[in-house]
Amino acid sequence: EVEKVAEAPATGEEGVESSESRRALREADQVQEHEGLRYVAGKTFTFQGNITRPDGTLLPLWVDSTYREGMTLQTIPFGSDAYFALASEPDVAAWLSVSPEMVVVIHDTAYRITTGAESEAGQPQTPAPTPTPTSPNPTSSQPSLLQMLLDWLLRLFSPRESATP
Repeated sequence: EVEKVAEAPATGEEGVESSESRRALREADQVQEHEGLRYVAGKTFTFQGNITRPDGTLLPLWVDSTYREGMTLQTIPFGSDAYFALASEPDVAAWLSVSPEMVVVIHDTAYRITTGAESEAGQPQTPAPTPTPTSPNPTSSQPSLLQMLLDWLLRLFSPRESATP
């Protein structure tokens, strides 16, 4: 199997498709960020602006997409004993790695992790709930990543027609 991957064409349309598929596979387990979204260990976080630290540096505020209006926020100082108690679970530790300024929902409780910095407007940042996403258009002509992967695997392992006279 490894030999077949190594034999994949290096040029032309098949080479480009093969390269794109390999890159998609490499990135599948990494933190993904797209246009103000981060995907980490099964959670989606949305960017909601910058927080200014007393020294003037900016920190991004990321909010868990499961956070909803009306949820009570429990404030946890970044780096505190309570912060490290939350981080003792592996998935939670991955989520907390997103930013020192964030909102994360864990077991139906919303936590506001903060360094105590202020928003760009000079006030503490109050996170807004993430709008509920709409379903993607099922009739879209753009194939999904899974479909591209399956197509590539089928091409990779399908018997090639020989050019015998």
